[in-house]
Amino acid sequence: TFADPSWEVGQDVSAELKIERYDPDTLPEGGRRGSGGSFRSGNAVKGPQLPIYDIEGYRKYKSLFKIGEEVWLSEKRHGSNGRFCCDLDNKFHAGSRKEWKDQTDTADLWVKTAIKYNLQEKLATVPGFAVYGEVHGQVQDLKYGAGQTDVYFAAFDVYDMTRECYLSVDDFFAFCARLDIPTVGTLYRGPWKPTLVDLCEGMSTVAGANHVREGFVIKPIVERYAKHFGRVVLKMVGQGYHLRSNGLPPKEIQPEVDAAVARANAEMERILAGQDPEVEAAKVDLLSQPILDLTPAPDDKIDESGALKVAA
Repeated sequence: TFADPSWEVGQDVSAELKIERYDPDTLPEGGRRGSGGSFRSGNAVKGPQLPIYDIEGYRKYKSLFKIGEEVWLSEKRHGSNGRFCCDLDNKFHAGSRKEWKDQTDTADLWVKTAIKYNLQEKLATVPGFAVYGEVHGQVQDLKYGAGQTDVYFAAFDVYDMTRECYLSVDDFFAFCARLDIPTVGTLYRGPWKPTLVDLCEGMSTVAGANHVREGFVIKPIVERYAKHFGRVVLKMVGQGYHLRSNGLPPKEIQPEVDAAVARANAEMERILAGQDPEVEAAKVDLLSQPILDLTPAPDDKIDESGALKVAA
Protein backbone atom coordinates (compact mmCIF):
# COMPACT_ATOMS: atom_id res chain seq x y z
CA THR A 1 0.00 0.00 0.00
CA PHE A 2 1.38 3.38 -1.01
CA ALA A 3 0.88 6.70 0.73
CA ASP A 4 -2.24 8.64 -0.21
CA PRO A 5 -1.42 12.28 -1.10
CA SER A 6 -4.54 13.36 0.80
CA TRP A 7 -3.19 12.05 4.12
CA GLU A 8 -2.29 14.78 6.61
CA VAL A 9 0.84 14.86 8.74
CA GLY A 10 0.08 13.06 12.01
CA GLN A 11 -3.10 11.38 10.68
CA ASP A 12 -3.72 7.84 11.94
CA VAL A 13 -3.54 5.65 8.80
CA SER A 14 -2.92 2.33 10.55
CA ALA A 15 -6.14 0.81 9.14
CA GLU A 16 -5.27 1.79 5.57
CA LEU A 17 -1.76 0.35 5.96
CA LYS A 18 -3.13 -2.75 7.74
CA ILE A 19 -1.00 -2.08 10.82
CA GLU A 20 -2.25 -3.31 14.18
CA ARG A 21 -1.55 -1.68 17.52
CA TYR A 22 1.26 -3.32 19.52
CA ASP A 23 0.37 -4.34 23.07
CA PRO A 24 3.08 -4.99 25.70
CA ASP A 25 1.00 -7.86 27.15
CA THR A 26 1.96 -9.93 24.12
CA LEU A 27 5.66 -9.99 25.03
CA PRO A 28 7.09 -13.47 25.63
CA GLU A 29 6.86 -14.95 29.13
CA GLY A 30 9.11 -12.99 31.46
CA GLY A 31 9.59 -10.16 28.94
CA ARG A 32 10.32 -6.76 30.48
CA ARG A 33 10.16 -3.09 29.59
CA GLY A 34 12.00 -0.84 32.02
CA SER A 35 12.34 -2.13 35.58
CA GLY A 36 8.94 -1.35 37.03
CA GLY A 37 7.57 -4.87 36.58
CA SER A 38 7.01 -7.69 34.13
CA PHE A 39 4.85 -7.61 31.01
CA ARG A 40 3.74 -11.24 30.88
CA SER A 41 1.45 -13.01 28.46
CA GLY A 42 1.35 -16.28 30.40
CA ASN A 43 -0.44 -15.00 33.49
CA ALA A 44 -3.78 -14.00 31.96
CA VAL A 45 -6.95 -15.11 33.77
CA LYS A 46 -10.68 -14.80 33.15
CA GLY A 47 -12.49 -11.69 34.29
CA PRO A 48 -15.44 -9.41 33.59
CA GLN A 49 -16.12 -8.38 30.01
CA LEU A 50 -15.34 -4.67 29.85
CA PRO A 51 -14.66 -2.24 26.99
CA ILE A 52 -11.13 -2.32 25.61
CA TYR A 53 -9.92 1.25 25.88
CA ASP A 54 -9.21 2.76 22.47
CA ILE A 55 -9.25 6.42 21.49
CA GLU A 56 -9.33 7.77 17.95
CA GLY A 57 -7.16 10.69 16.84
CA TYR A 58 -8.34 14.29 16.89
CA ARG A 59 -6.96 15.06 13.43
CA LYS A 60 -9.36 12.61 11.80
CA TYR A 61 -12.46 13.40 13.87
CA LYS A 62 -11.97 17.04 14.83
CA SER A 63 -15.52 17.93 13.74
CA LEU A 64 -16.93 16.02 16.75
CA PHE A 65 -16.12 18.98 18.99
CA LYS A 66 -17.88 22.28 18.40
CA ILE A 67 -16.53 25.72 19.15
CA GLY A 68 -17.77 26.83 22.55
CA GLU A 69 -18.44 23.31 23.88
CA GLU A 70 -17.21 22.80 27.44
CA VAL A 71 -14.35 20.30 27.39
CA TRP A 72 -11.63 18.78 29.56
CA LEU A 73 -8.13 18.36 28.15
CA SER A 74 -5.95 16.05 30.22
CA GLU A 75 -2.26 15.36 29.71
CA LYS A 76 -1.82 12.05 27.93
CA ARG A 77 0.85 10.05 29.74
CA HIS A 78 3.19 7.59 28.08
CA GLY A 79 3.04 4.23 29.80
CA SER A 80 0.77 1.22 29.64
CA ASN A 81 -3.01 1.14 29.91
CA GLY A 82 -4.43 -0.51 33.02
CA ARG A 83 -7.89 -1.32 34.34
CA PHE A 84 -8.97 -2.30 37.84
CA CYS A 85 -12.34 -3.19 39.36
CA CYS A 86 -14.34 -5.12 41.91
CA ASP A 87 -17.08 -6.80 39.92
CA LEU A 88 -20.72 -7.03 40.97
CA ASP A 89 -19.81 -10.06 43.12
CA ASN A 90 -17.10 -7.90 44.74
CA LYS A 91 -14.25 -9.95 43.28
CA PHE A 92 -11.19 -7.85 42.48
CA HIS A 93 -9.58 -7.82 39.03
CA ALA A 94 -6.44 -6.05 37.78
CA GLY A 95 -5.22 -6.07 34.23
CA SER A 96 -3.79 -4.48 31.14
CA ARG A 97 -5.69 -3.08 28.18
CA LYS A 98 -6.76 -6.55 27.00
CA GLU A 99 -5.93 -9.06 29.73
CA TRP A 100 -6.85 -9.66 33.35
CA LYS A 101 -3.83 -10.76 35.38
CA ASP A 102 -3.23 -13.50 37.94
CA GLN A 103 -3.33 -11.74 41.33
CA THR A 104 -0.72 -14.12 42.78
CA ASP A 105 1.88 -12.87 40.29
CA THR A 106 3.13 -9.92 42.34
CA ALA A 107 5.92 -9.23 39.85
CA ASP A 108 3.34 -8.37 37.21
CA LEU A 109 3.24 -4.66 36.40
CA TRP A 110 -0.53 -4.27 36.86
CA VAL A 111 -0.75 -6.44 39.98
CA LYS A 112 2.17 -4.51 41.45
CA THR A 113 0.35 -1.24 40.71
CA ALA A 114 -2.87 -2.47 42.34
CA ILE A 115 -0.95 -3.37 45.49
CA LYS A 116 0.95 -0.08 45.63
CA TYR A 117 -2.21 2.01 45.36
CA ASN A 118 -4.35 -0.29 47.53
CA LEU A 119 -6.90 -0.50 44.73
CA GLN A 120 -8.54 -3.72 45.89
CA GLU A 121 -9.55 -2.29 49.25
CA LYS A 122 -10.63 1.02 47.74
CA LEU A 123 -12.72 -0.45 44.92
CA ALA A 124 -14.33 -3.01 47.24
CA THR A 125 -16.33 -0.08 48.65
CA VAL A 126 -17.87 0.57 45.22
CA PRO A 127 -18.33 -2.78 43.43
CA GLY A 128 -19.38 -2.51 39.81
CA PHE A 129 -17.10 0.38 38.85
CA ALA A 130 -13.93 -0.09 36.77
CA VAL A 131 -11.08 2.41 36.92
CA TYR A 132 -9.05 2.92 33.75
CA GLY A 133 -5.70 4.67 33.89
CA GLU A 134 -2.08 4.83 32.85
CA VAL A 135 0.63 2.79 34.56
CA HIS A 136 3.82 4.77 33.98
CA GLY A 137 7.23 5.62 35.38
CA GLN A 138 9.71 2.79 34.87
CA VAL A 139 7.54 1.47 32.05
CA GLN A 140 8.44 3.33 28.84
CA ASP A 141 11.17 5.78 27.83
CA LEU A 142 9.46 8.78 29.46
CA LYS A 143 9.97 8.26 33.20
CA TYR A 144 8.02 11.13 34.83
CA GLY A 145 10.67 11.51 37.53
CA ALA A 146 10.48 7.86 38.57
CA GLY A 147 13.29 6.23 40.49
CA GLN A 148 14.93 3.02 39.31
CA THR A 149 11.99 0.77 40.20
CA ASP A 150 9.14 3.28 40.64
CA VAL A 151 5.78 2.69 39.01
CA TYR A 152 3.02 5.29 39.08
CA PHE A 153 -0.69 5.19 38.32
CA ALA A 154 -3.07 7.95 37.23
CA ALA A 155 -6.74 7.33 36.43
CA PHE A 156 -8.33 8.87 33.36
CA ASP A 157 -11.77 7.22 33.26
CA VAL A 158 -14.29 5.29 35.35
CA TYR A 159 -16.77 2.84 33.83
CA ASP A 160 -20.10 2.00 35.45
CA MET A 161 -20.52 -1.75 34.87
CA THR A 162 -24.24 -1.69 35.75
CA ARG A 163 -25.29 1.17 33.48
CA GLU A 164 -22.62 0.24 30.87
CA CYS A 165 -21.32 3.77 30.42
CA TYR A 166 -18.47 6.01 31.56
CA LEU A 167 -18.84 8.69 34.19
CA SER A 168 -18.93 12.32 33.15
CA VAL A 169 -15.91 14.43 34.02
CA ASP A 170 -17.19 15.90 37.29
CA ASP A 171 -18.45 12.53 38.50
CA PHE A 172 -15.10 10.98 37.56
CA PHE A 173 -13.20 13.49 39.69
CA ALA A 174 -15.62 13.09 42.60
CA PHE A 175 -15.28 9.29 42.42
CA CYS A 176 -11.47 9.38 42.43
CA ALA A 177 -11.33 12.00 45.18
CA ARG A 178 -13.62 9.91 47.38
CA LEU A 179 -11.40 6.83 46.96
CA ASP A 180 -8.09 8.73 47.00
CA ILE A 181 -7.11 7.51 43.52
CA PRO A 182 -4.70 9.81 41.64
CA THR A 183 -5.85 11.22 38.31
CA VAL A 184 -4.15 12.54 35.20
CA GLY A 185 -3.46 16.26 35.19
CA THR A 186 -5.56 18.96 33.58
CA LEU A 187 -4.11 21.02 30.74
CA TYR A 188 -7.30 22.95 30.11
CA ARG A 189 -10.96 23.07 31.08
CA GLY A 190 -13.31 25.45 29.39
CA PRO A 191 -14.90 26.33 26.03
CA TRP A 192 -13.31 24.57 23.07
CA LYS A 193 -11.71 26.22 20.08
CA PRO A 194 -9.58 24.34 17.51
CA THR A 195 -6.64 26.70 18.04
CA LEU A 196 -6.20 25.08 21.47
CA VAL A 197 -4.87 22.01 19.66
CA ASP A 198 -1.36 23.41 20.29
CA LEU A 199 -1.73 22.20 23.89
CA CYS A 200 -0.44 18.84 22.62
CA GLU A 201 3.04 20.40 22.61
CA GLY A 202 5.34 21.35 25.45
CA MET A 203 6.95 19.78 28.47
CA SER A 204 5.05 17.39 30.73
CA THR A 205 3.24 19.06 33.61
CA VAL A 206 3.74 16.01 35.86
CA ALA A 207 5.80 16.92 38.95
CA GLY A 208 9.35 15.64 38.57
CA ALA A 209 9.14 15.05 34.82
CA ASN A 210 11.93 16.58 32.75
CA HIS A 211 10.73 15.59 29.31
CA VAL A 212 8.17 16.35 26.63
CA ARG A 213 4.47 15.60 27.13
CA GLU A 214 2.92 12.97 24.90
CA GLY A 215 -0.09 15.08 24.03
CA PHE A 216 -3.64 15.47 25.33
CA VAL A 217 -6.97 13.66 25.55
CA ILE A 218 -10.10 15.74 24.99
CA LYS A 219 -13.58 14.86 26.17
CA PRO A 220 -16.79 16.85 26.76
CA ILE A 221 -17.56 17.79 30.35
CA VAL A 222 -20.93 16.09 29.95
CA GLU A 223 -20.53 12.54 28.67
CA ARG A 224 -22.10 12.08 25.23
CA TYR A 225 -22.19 9.74 22.25
CA ALA A 226 -22.16 10.73 18.57
CA LYS A 227 -24.17 9.01 15.90
CA HIS A 228 -22.16 6.55 13.78
CA PHE A 229 -19.08 7.14 15.96
CA GLY A 230 -19.71 6.22 19.58
CA ARG A 231 -18.38 7.74 22.73
CA VAL A 232 -16.93 11.21 22.15
CA VAL A 233 -13.32 11.25 23.35
CA LEU A 234 -10.24 11.88 21.20
CA LYS A 235 -6.47 12.13 21.56
CA MET A 236 -3.91 14.48 20.06
CA VAL A 237 -0.23 13.56 20.13
CA GLY A 238 2.42 16.25 19.68
CA GLN A 239 5.17 16.44 17.09
CA GLY A 240 7.68 17.03 19.87
CA TYR A 241 6.72 13.65 21.30
CA HIS A 242 6.77 11.86 17.95
CA LEU A 243 10.24 13.15 17.09
CA ARG A 244 11.72 13.08 20.60
CA SER A 245 15.27 12.11 21.37
CA ASN A 246 16.21 11.39 24.99
CA GLY A 247 12.80 12.66 26.01
CA LEU A 248 13.05 16.05 24.27
CA PRO A 249 12.12 17.46 20.85
CA PRO A 250 15.02 17.70 18.36
CA LYS A 251 16.76 21.08 18.43
CA GLU A 252 15.69 21.84 14.87
CA ILE A 253 11.97 21.81 15.79
CA GLN A 254 12.30 23.33 19.27
CA PRO A 255 11.46 26.86 18.01
CA GLU A 256 8.29 25.46 16.43
CA VAL A 257 7.34 23.70 19.65
CA ASP A 258 8.02 26.84 21.71
CA ALA A 259 5.85 28.88 19.35
CA ALA A 260 3.01 26.35 19.67
CA VAL A 261 3.19 26.50 23.47
CA ALA A 262 3.11 30.29 23.40
CA ARG A 263 0.08 30.29 21.07
CA ALA A 264 -1.75 27.79 23.27
CA ASN A 265 -1.12 29.79 26.45
CA ALA A 266 -2.29 33.01 24.79
CA GLU A 267 -5.43 31.32 23.46
CA MET A 268 -6.28 29.84 26.85
CA GLU A 269 -5.92 33.17 28.59
CA ARG A 270 -8.06 34.94 26.02
CA ILE A 271 -10.83 32.33 25.93
CA LEU A 272 -11.06 31.87 29.69
CA ALA A 273 -11.24 35.64 30.11
CA GLY A 274 -14.26 35.72 27.78
CA GLN A 275 -12.35 37.82 25.23
CA ASP A 276 -12.81 35.59 22.17
CA PRO A 277 -15.90 36.83 20.26
CA GLU A 278 -16.21 33.64 18.19
CA VAL A 279 -16.23 31.43 21.29
CA GLU A 280 -18.66 33.69 23.16
CA ALA A 281 -21.08 33.70 20.23
CA ALA A 282 -20.79 29.93 19.85
CA LYS A 283 -21.55 29.39 23.55
CA VAL A 284 -24.80 31.31 23.19
CA ASP A 285 -25.68 29.38 20.04
CA LEU A 286 -25.01 26.02 21.72
CA LEU A 287 -27.43 26.87 24.52
CA SER A 288 -30.25 27.16 21.99
CA GLN A 289 -29.55 23.80 20.36
CA PRO A 290 -31.17 20.52 21.46
CA ILE A 291 -28.91 18.10 23.29
CA LEU A 292 -28.63 14.86 21.33
CA ASP A 293 -26.88 11.50 21.75
CA LEU A 294 -25.89 12.05 25.36
CA THR A 295 -26.14 8.45 26.49
CA PRO A 296 -26.09 5.01 24.90
CA ALA A 297 -29.46 3.53 23.95
CA PRO A 298 -30.87 1.02 26.50
CA ASP A 299 -30.06 -1.96 24.26
CA ASP A 300 -26.33 -1.12 24.03
CA LYS A 301 -24.23 -4.09 25.01
CA ILE A 302 -20.62 -5.15 25.09
CA ASP A 303 -19.87 -7.66 22.36
CA GLU A 304 -17.62 -10.70 22.71
CA SER A 305 -14.52 -8.75 21.70
CA GLY A 306 -15.04 -6.33 24.60
CA ALA A 307 -15.99 -3.37 22.40
CA LEU A 308 -18.82 -1.10 23.53
CA LYS A 309 -21.62 -1.15 21.00
CA VAL A 310 -23.39 2.18 20.63
CA ALA A 311 -26.67 2.30 18.79
CA ALA A 312 -26.64 4.38 15.63
